[in-house]
Amino acid sequence: MTASGAVEEYLAQVSAQLPRGRRARDVCDELRDGLTEAIEICPSLVPQDAAALLVREFGTPQEVGSALAAEIRLRLARRNSAYVLGVLLASWAGWLVFDSTVGVPETSVPTGWAGAVFLAGIDVLRAAAIVAQVGAALGIVATSFPMRRLAPTTVPTWLTRLTLTALSIFGLAVLVALASMAPGHHLLGALVAVPVCAMTVTAVALSRRAARHLAVGANGFVADGHARTA
Repeated sequence: MTASGAVEEYLAQVSAQLPRGRRARDVCDELRDGLTEAIEICPSLVPQDAAALLVREFGTPQEVGSALAAEIRLRLARRNSAYVLGVLLASWAGWLVFDSTVGVPETSVPTGWAGAVFLAGIDVLRAAAIVAQVGAALGIVATSFPMRRLAPTTVPTWLTRLTLTALSIFGLAVLVALASMAPGHHLLGALVAVPVCAMTVTAVALSRRAARHLAVGANGFVADGHARTA
């Protein structure tokens, strides 16, 4: 193995810890440049000494990979939270347009106990939508650079779980409201159900990704922060 081979071996161990994606590839390319420059300063190094030099200058591949993985996953969590917020805001705007152009007739509200169920479902879905928007917005703030530097040990992973829970409740409330809608308005219900269900499924999928990335990234970030202050 040559000195350049030591660089590639180091990179392979680092990249094995990173989530797949373009960001990880870009990070590895940047790291390769730094590793190569460190080796080129002493071109006569044998592979064993080159590997030791890389560890001395950059840290072990496990340490570097863990820190980079945490940073990448936190960025992915922030991006997915932003997507969730965007989907929710776009859906809200779409509903305003629909309500102002088509409208929902008062006769769509059933009578008797079905009416109480319908109205309760509407109230719940409205509240759940607000909670999901707030949770997504706070998730973006919590994964921002200043917040992580101020309080790296308190990255609130529960925010993405709150958003995911609110979205799940929202979906169930929508189904309840549609199922209890007054007879004769099934066509209107179907017209509303298709985009709403598509929005809910998309937002839930994005929120699950954000929760997964934030759970892993926060743990890695906290571990890296402890290691630097130890």
